[in-house]
Amino acid sequence: MINFIIAEYNPFHYGHQYQLNKIKGSKIIILSGDITQRGEAAIQGKYIRAQWAIKNGADLVLELPIMYTLQSATNYAKGGVKLAADTNLNGTLVFSAENPEELPKFYQELNSRELIPIYHQFRKEGYAHGHALRKAYKCIHSRDVLFKSNNILGLSYLEALKDYPSLKYQILQRIGDDYRNKQVEDAIASATAIRRFIAEDKKESIENFLPKNVYLDLPKKWKTKSFYPLLQYRLGILQDSMVPITGYERGMEDLFRKNIENTEEDFFNKTISKRYTKVRIRRLILNYLLDITKKELDQSLLDTSYYFKVLASNHHGLDLLKEIKSHSSVPIITNYRQFRELKGRMRKSFIKDLSASFLVHGKIEDYYGAKMQL
Repeated sequence: MINFIIAEYNPFHYGHQYQLNKIKGSKIIILSGDITQRGEAAIQGKYIRAQWAIKNGADLVLELPIMYTLQSATNYAKGGVKLAADTNLNGTLVFSAENPEELPKFYQELNSRELIPIYHQFRKEGYAHGHALRKAYKCIHSRDVLFKSNNILGLSYLEALKDYPSLKYQILQRIGDDYRNKQVEDAIASATAIRRFIAEDKKESIENFLPKNVYLDLPKKWKTKSFYPLLQYRLGILQDSMVPITGYERGMEDLFRKNIENTEEDFFNKTISKRYTKVRIRRLILNYLLDITKKELDQSLLDTSYYFKVLASNHHGLDLLKEIKSHSSVPIITNYRQFRELKGRMRKSFIKDLSASFLVHGKIEDYYGAKMQL
């Protein structure tokens, strides 16, 4: 049995280990690279995070292209599911949710004819997608307790899976602290809380909440990297248009230009609204800096996957790679130099992955993790 997990492991913790231990069969991880879906640099590089997965029960780790990572939950899920489907291994997508048994019914309720017009009315009033959906659902069902982080992402996986009937799914019970919880209240701490402790120079406080190999690999001190000076340079000095960029909405460029000479804190204070969340703005900034256009994203979601970039593997993972190669025509990249053989859109997409590495590390991480880790 072959299982796929779409993950970030930012960082890997006991909740992730529990998930891997619950799965029977082969485990292929589709891992975000050096930038996460929230539009932030990951706490460690993709090669180190891939090793965490292998040392704690995974067999093979493939990189999720940055083009898919920097999207809303809908397109993030579409990109990851498409990558899994294009292996042609007919496996199972495994993900966790706060309410796994209720999720399929919740998905149907959110797509009801009754809810959709109410949702569009809230969108017209200026609410972001997630807020509009939540308010519309509450209007009909008088409750919104199911709107939790992993439930919402799970809904996106269910939507994406409709296009790939060859993939099954398994929903596990999420355990431990809520994803957004900044405090440690459970034996399994949230990734948010772990990052906060490290940012506050309290790494020793979370030693018991992480596998030992993960704890030792984490930096003693960590701070979220700022990309704002690059935005000021490209938007304020070069005056490059944001209009073609994925995630852009009319009016956002004028709003950004109006505030681009402010400090970073003031910029976000003046651009965040009920329509534009901080996460959405962060993602747009990085899509803009990496020149990821809506046209390019839409086309990539229609095409077969461009490539499978291998970040790490154990010996069983090597057998899985052979199986993928025999079932799929998608190129398998185990060394960054192989990207020179890629053509057209495949090559452009891979260069964006390398560019993301440079933005975060100030160097091309793939030069140092060039050979697949075993």
